[in-house]
Amino acid sequence: MDDPIKNKLNILSVIKHAISIPILRWKTLSMALLPSGIAMLALDLIYEYGFVPHNTVTGIIYFLISGILLVIFAITCHRNILLGTGSTTKYGVLKWNYREWRYAGWAFIAYFYLYVFAVLGMFLAGSLTALVPGCNNSYYFMALLGITVLPGIYVFARLSILFPATAIEHVTTWNWAWDVTEGNGWRLVIIVGFFPAILSLVPMFLSGINIVLDIVLLIASLMLLAIEIIALSVSFDELTKDHEPYITTTG
Repeated sequence: MDDPIKNKLNILSVIKHAISIPILRWKTLSMALLPSGIAMLALDLIYEYGFVPHNTVTGIIYFLISGILLVIFAITCHRNILLGTGSTTKYGVLKWNYREWRYAGWAFIAYFYLYVFAVLGMFLAGSLTALVPGCNNSYYFMALLGITVLPGIYVFARLSILFPATAIEHVTTWNWAWDVTEGNGWRLVIIVGFFPAILSLVPMFLSGINIVLDIVLLIASLMLLAIEIIALSVSFDELTKDHEPYITTTG
């Protein structure tokens, strides 16, 4: 295995490349991401503005369709960055096959761990603020929640390297992800945790004012999502460039 000391991610360099790449390749990337991006935009508008009734069934349907579109959007982005524009059609990934199932499976595992830590964090934060005198307010609760959820974000960040690997059809395992991210766990927390959180602040605070602004914010959110995915692609490329080639699937 490579010496982890020699393979440290440069966070600023990763973020710089994540921002500059879509600027330099805006035409091909925008065309590739257009179908899934428009579908995600339309789905959000239909659901958020009450064009369908809000109930358990429509909520589940919305969640599943959003997940499918997100997987297609992410795989299209990863492949175009890591393999070049010829790795998908002009309009990105247009079908669902074994690769997409594997990507969705790894995403489910990574987000499951994050969810478990979030639930545990809410329980512990709620218990501590209730038991410790003077800590029963929202500020202490949020601070304790952040501390208790952080390990979950750390696990998610290290597993997230599986996403670009699966998108370009590398056969990978949990152990592989842990090995290749050795010494870079907290750097990945910043890249896939804090960086996306900062990018989402403006759209989050301005949403809900009117439909025109919401459309603008949703488009901006999709552009920011692409930047976040590219940051992960760049991180993957940096972490694996000195490794032996991996076996790839044919599907």
